[in-house]
Amino acid sequence: MRKFYAKLKYCFKVSWNWYVSQYKGKWYQRIVTPISTFIVLFFLYLLAVDINFLGLFGVSPSMEVIQNPVNNEASYIYTEDGMLLGKFFPGSNCFESSPFEV
Repeated sequence: MRKFYAKLKYCFKVSWNWYVSQYKGKWYQRIVTPISTFIVLFFLYLLAVDINFLGLFGVSPSMEVIQNPVNNEASYIYTEDGMLLGKFFPGSNCFESSPFEV
């Protein structure tokens, strides 16, 4: 296991030294390196969100739940002057009128 960590540390060190050396090059290398780094990190972030890496972004709902949401709340119907006429419950398709007669 120590050999693996030593090899991993060596690879990281070589990669990091190469990356840092890109900032010491010509003027166009110093401009392209941070821009390309940002683009690569952005796509890695999009990939992590897409595959829900380590469950960090919560559970994604299925397409069925997204296309057919369940709404358990009633819609209230008011008159122009603010009086409640009734409630409409879309789940049971019933209309409950207000106790106030208009």
